[in-house]
Amino acid sequence: MDVKKNRRREWLAWLFVAMLAALCGILGVLQYRWIGEVSRAERERLRDGLRESLRQLSEHFNREIAAACMALIPTRSQAEGGAEQAYALRYAKWRTTSRHNRLFGRIALAVPEGDAVVLRNLDLHRGVFEASEWPASWSTMKEWTHSRLSENAFRGTRPFSMKPDESNVFEFPFFARGPERFREDGPGGGPERGGGPRGDRPRELNWLIVELDLGYVREALLPEMVQKYLGEGGRVDYQVKVVHRRDPAYVLYLSEPEGSGIDSNADGAVSLFDIRNDRFRRGEGKRGKGGPPRWEEAGPGPSPGRGPGPDLGRWTMFVRHRAGSLETLVERARVRNLGVTAGILLLMIAASAALVRFTRRAQTLAELQMEFVAGVSHELRTPLTVIRTAAHNLSGGVVTTGSQMQRYGALIQKEAERLSDIVDQVLLFSNAKAGRAIRVRAVVAVDNLVYDALGQCRKIVEEARCEVETRIDPEVAPVFGDATALKHALQNLIGNAARYGNSG
Repeated sequence: MDVKKNRRREWLAWLFVAMLAALCGILGVLQYRWIGEVSRAERERLRDGLRESLRQLSEHFNREIAAACMALIPTRSQAEGGAEQAYALRYAKWRTTSRHNRLFGRIALAVPEGDAVVLRNLDLHRGVFEASEWPASWSTMKEWTHSRLSENAFRGTRPFSMKPDESNVFEFPFFARGPERFREDGPGGGPERGGGPRGDRPRELNWLIVELDLGYVREALLPEMVQKYLGEGGRVDYQVKVVHRRDPAYVLYLSEPEGSGIDSNADGAVSLFDIRNDRFRRGEGKRGKGGPPRWEEAGPGPSPGRGPGPDLGRWTMFVRHRAGSLETLVERARVRNLGVTAGILLLMIAASAALVRFTRRAQTLAELQMEFVAGVSHELRTPLTVIRTAAHNLSGGVVTTGSQMQRYGALIQKEAERLSDIVDQVLLFSNAKAGRAIRVRAVVAVDNLVYDALGQCRKIVEEARCEVETRIDPEVAPVFGDATALKHALQNLIGNAARYGNSG
């Protein structure tokens, strides 16, 4: 056996494992960088997708409210038969055709009478207008409509600042004549200002004042749109909070009770409720007279969905991912990917090391098998040589006396038994390798088993100059097992003790 060659092979195998580990380390570093780049790209993709979803949500929300408001505004020809009747008919039609017919909590007409503005409230169940006092929550709106009666009404009055609890109230003026263009000039808006004498400008006959039903908005409209634009498969992965733009402490909607701090680390924000009169145009038939009102999107300036700003919606919606933030979500995915990659690389290294180890064990086992075969071949030669020599002497007439004949017969029998034991050992080794070391179980006497094993090992013991002391309890019980396997086990123990136990 070439020991140096085997050691060289072993070193080469472990060198291969070390090189594979180094390669896996390099791959791990590259994978770490690649996963980082993928994570950054995924984060930007999620942010862009969230911005687009919020923009669409804002536009849809504004269009829904604008469409409902347009449905309430009559044409001038309809209003000639009576403003209240025209508004009531428009409301009745809208209520029977709209899917969100509970959007408004209160509808009223503000009508100038002398130096005052009286309020006519629409009974939403009966569809008729009745005289009513101004609600306390409409104080800003009341002040605004009264200001429209003053001489400064047509000289560019400064916009009124709506209180947070009035952010769901807005108005639409109805003018006496001529095409008009509205602009944001206060809570609901006013006509465009231009040059010329006051008589050339349209006069405001009344104001339609509407108040959104915040309960319906919270329970139906906003959840529906959040599910549509921020949900997937019936699940919404974002927490949502809607606040008043000028007073963020005033919360209008909260998707979850534990989401109060969404605005402090939101993943995205968008402006809501951007309903301005400058986006309404009234056509008047083919020549621009008498047509129904319509809603037009904003021009080059800011539009709903571009985020909170000084000239946009009254409300601001903040959203944050349930994982804590998009950063946290992407970081978790990155850690999972890194963990899976590291696990795969470690598994490759472990598999390579195990392969080398198993290969070494298989090689060692093969060497042992070769040694066993060589030893068995040597052991077989001795009894076979003795038997062949004795047979040659018997056949050649060398043995002539009866005593010689008897001695040669005993020698042949002894060597044949020895040869049989060697064959049994080979068969036992083969059966043990195949998982069948035990062949036949039977009751075996312990004393006979010990004496037979000692008899088979007598020559080895004598050559090793060992002394054997045997003590067997006469009352020892028989054992149940394979007599041959037990005898060979004892022979191995006695032979190893005789060969290797006398050193020193």
